[in-house]
Amino acid sequence: MNRMRPHLPFIVIMPLLIVAMTWPTFPQIFDTDRQWIHQGGNNVNDRFWDAWHIGRVLEGKADYYFTDAIFHPPGVSLTWRQIALPHALAFAALQTIIPPENAYNLCYLLMLLFNATAVYVFLRYQFRDSLVSLFGAAVMGLAPIFAFSSTTPDLILVGTMPLAIYCLQRAIFEHRRRYAALAGIAIGATAFIGLYIYVCLSLTLIIYGARLTLPRWKCKSYWRLMLVLVFFAAALSSLRFYPMLVDRESMRAGLSKYSLLQSNSSDVVDWLVNKGNPWSEQVLKETFNLQPRSERGKGYLGYVPLALICFGLLRGHARRETLLWLAVLAVFLVLRAGDQLTFNGELYSEIALPKAYLNEMFPLLFDSVGLAARFQIGVVLPLAAASCYGLQALLSQRPPAYRYAAVCLCLALLLSEYYAPIQGAPRVEDRFAHIEWLQRDETETPKLVNLPLRPGVTRYYMYL
Repeated sequence: MNRMRPHLPFIVIMPLLIVAMTWPTFPQIFDTDRQWIHQGGNNVNDRFWDAWHIGRVLEGKADYYFTDAIFHPPGVSLTWRQIALPHALAFAALQTIIPPENAYNLCYLLMLLFNATAVYVFLRYQFRDSLVSLFGAAVMGLAPIFAFSSTTPDLILVGTMPLAIYCLQRAIFEHRRRYAALAGIAIGATAFIGLYIYVCLSLTLIIYGARLTLPRWKCKSYWRLMLVLVFFAAALSSLRFYPMLVDRESMRAGLSKYSLLQSNSSDVVDWLVNKGNPWSEQVLKETFNLQPRSERGKGYLGYVPLALICFGLLRGHARRETLLWLAVLAVFLVLRAGDQLTFNGELYSEIALPKAYLNEMFPLLFDSVGLAARFQIGVVLPLAAASCYGLQALLSQRPPAYRYAAVCLCLALLLSEYYAPIQGAPRVEDRFAHIEWLQRDETETPKLVNLPLRPGVTRYYMYL
């Protein structure tokens, strides 16, 4: 109990924050009469299918990388289609206890809690301060891209990113191969969660790892640790990537998934405006003279973290570490802006951004990321870490009462600017009528089943 006492603020406060910021998702876990899902969208039906398919794989009735259950007549490869394996397993398991919609809502809250816990563990090791780490966990765990946009597990389940860096730090600073192996396992496991997350984690590790390597590149023990990390990361990742590499047709189709897009850019104004916030949206719209755009808000950074970063640079004693995380943050912000500059809804096609050149130099890595907004996944961790250095400078050598009051104020301001109401969506029974039909039909003849998407939306889904 004494070992848990320093972490009580996080253990008590963070679950409450998640419940409050995602309301009314929590009570819907227990409401079996109303079929309600926290965020509607075209990907929800896919997640139901993922859980069903994983169940069949565990029963030995299906191949993880191939299906002929919903595609007619030849079947189709699943090597490129992303199934967020941890979510599918948890979703399938919870459906044996509670109804599917309730299980889906519970999985969503558990993912947010996992992300917040993972970044808290990393920041607690970094700062040795529970209050500072709690704030950083809120910055990342409740970021608008995770808590309020219509996201899917392969975009929201990002807890392996801070865990990998945490294990890497402990492996290097404590010279422990066990943590090098755990870091490799976290990296490899990410390949089975989402390829976008894997790309963002890899880029973060390259930049952050370079900082750790420079003073140690002549040390043999350091390279032995790196060998252990690479071995476990490669061994696990190969299980995901090898089938893609040998399935050339599937790989070509996957890489050209977004080839019809005319522009791959994200509006930089999204960093400064949280669409849907009941308190600040109107003021910010008038301030920036905003043009209407449906996706504004997913890239929101928050003025509280930015203010703390500035304070840390001016008054803090850890400017070098802050600048390191700012470098990581800047890389992902530039990548998120896309190929050409877009500001307030207007595309400046004559202004080419770094990603346009990276697409030509490394097409497999950058050109295949068809939606530049996906790089927002890599923004949240450096934003949380850099803001924590500013908060640490603000709390330095202050009495406990001041520290608690300052952190509570920062959290209140942060959550008030991050907040956006969740509307949710009822499950439309007509869309799932084919499931009951298939269950009643005892014939073994192949069938073509169309998974219905939201009307009026043109999207390109691999094999769907």
